[in-house]
Amino acid sequence: MDKRLRKTAPALLLCLALVTACTPVPKPQGTAAPTPARVTPATPAKTPAPAADTAADYFAFKADRRLTYRGTGNEFASYVTLVDYLKNGVAQTRQDNGGTTTVFVYALGDNAIKRVFSREETYFKYDFTATSNDDEVLVKEPIRTGNSWTLGDGSVRAITAVDKKVTTPSGTYRALEITTTGAESAQKDYYAKDIGLVKSEFASGGNTVTSELESIEIGVFAKATVRFYFPEFDRQKAVYEERAVETKTNEDAVPNLRLGLQTIPFGSGLTKTLSDDTKILGVSLDDGKGIVTVDFSKELIEKMNAGTALEGLIIKSITNTFGHYYGMDKVVIHVEGKPYESGHVMLRPGEYFNVSDDGTAEYQAP
Repeated sequence: MDKRLRKTAPALLLCLALVTACTPVPKPQGTAAPTPARVTPATPAKTPAPAADTAADYFAFKADRRLTYRGTGNEFASYVTLVDYLKNGVAQTRQDNGGTTTVFVYALGDNAIKRVFSREETYFKYDFTATSNDDEVLVKEPIRTGNSWTLGDGSVRAITAVDKKVTTPSGTYRALEITTTGAESAQKDYYAKDIGLVKSEFASGGNTVTSELESIEIGVFAKATVRFYFPEFDRQKAVYEERAVETKTNEDAVPNLRLGLQTIPFGSGLTKTLSDDTKILGVSLDDGKGIVTVDFSKELIEKMNAGTALEGLIIKSITNTFGHYYGMDKVVIHVEGKPYESGHVMLRPGEYFNVSDDGTAEYQAP
């Protein structure tokens, strides 16, 4: 063997041994050690804070819904209420306590619920939502205990609880408690979301009057008894027939009055007060003067086909029907916006017809 080869062989063997020792031995597939993963703790999701109550939450008027209240301490503490009109954050209700029917108008605005109109002895249906004679705040934001405001008569009204448990004949509610304190009286009113007023308690001079919600009925309409007058030409009288009329929330009474005056009792032989073509263009009230103005289409005169006597009975029938229904003693008849004028009768500006039952009688079916 070459001397040089004998010298390098041991060195090569040493290098091979080192290389073999430094090379990792493969492991069977599937047994590789897992690589540790960096785990970032999840951030807990924040629970959003509940939205603050607003006055709108308690503006809970609903169409065609009747609320009945049971009262104690006064003969008029029991009453029923219905919504006449409901639109654009304004609600008109009628409240019947057995002694009178009162119309109220409530408006939502300025972060508050206000009563802006009231009218007693209102047995007819008329849209008062654009009318105001009051400005009393019933509920005011912020909805929290301690919030208070002063009324026009000097009484102080305050939110005294926001989650008061109130039990009434209709059920138990979590209600907003509002207390009104006057010089000689105190009143607590309880409002529940989606329902409205559920209880009132008035105390004065040692006496307490309470009204509590007894029942809620859906699909109930306002009812009224209307006297419809018609000419009875043979006897030269205007005779009347009383009929029940229903109206839904946001439905005016005028279409029913028109239809009633176009529909005579079956087999009566009476004359229609309004021809089938005659339309009622509008009705307006002047409370101060006790006047109701009714505006008809031109067909009132064009389709009348009446002489002086029959025309007088038609005018009397119109006057009495509208005067009695709206509780006014004077009626102005317009045709297309102008005072009534025919070949026999002319109404000058400022003139009116008087409501009178002289020469009238209740219709008697043959």
